[in-house]
Amino acid sequence: MRWVELMIGMIMPMIESKNMEDKNGSGPLKLSRVVVPSHYDLHVKVMDAGFCGSVGIQVDISEPVDEIVMNAKELEIWDAGIVVGDKRIDGEVVVGDYEKEYEVVRLRFPSRIPKGEGYIVAEFCGDYNSGLVGFYKSGGDSKIYSTHFEPTDARRVFPCFDQPDMKATFSISLDAPANLVVLSNSPAVGSSRKEYGDRAIEYFEKTSKMSTYLLHL
Repeated sequence: MRWVELMIGMIMPMIESKNMEDKNGSGPLKLSRVVVPSHYDLHVKVMDAGFCGSVGIQVDISEPVDEIVMNAKELEIWDAGIVVGDKRIDGEVVVGDYEKEYEVVRLRFPSRIPKGEGYIVAEFCGDYNSGLVGFYKSGGDSKIYSTHFEPTDARRVFPCFDQPDMKATFSISLDAPANLVVLSNSPAVGSSRKEYGDRAIEYFEKTSKMSTYLLHL
């Protein structure tokens, strides 16, 4: 038993050291490249008190996995899962103290997801940031909503693979008050604006491949 205790005592500092080595200057843990994104379908609804949305992420999985780790910070996430072929597999959303410290969310699945292509789906909501990072608003009667994702703040707005080396394309749609001018990285799709009541949904052309920190809403 003393040998086992000794081995555990030696291993635990190694694990803690590895975690510290994986952290960059802003604190997050470096993600595994077993699951890599290629495209995001991102829909965000802008409201006065906060924002909500949905994301679909096309990913390539290089080996079977029973959980997928993405970046997320200060978000409520639910109805998450992955679509493989024509089958959806629901995932358990895990955000404990460890995940909060390292700015990640875990999707745990009841069975192993096979190697190949998959489509991660999730719903989310968040609050506007009080600083000039993530998603924030300013102004009085004339409100301005804006985002600033550099260097690692896209995770404050939607669950994603928020690392510069994990580049992907993006298809964005924004649901906002109809009187607002809505912009993103790419031009709006012609004649795509859909108005309902005092709101409108604007759709934008698919972006070129880029890092999450370059995205603007």
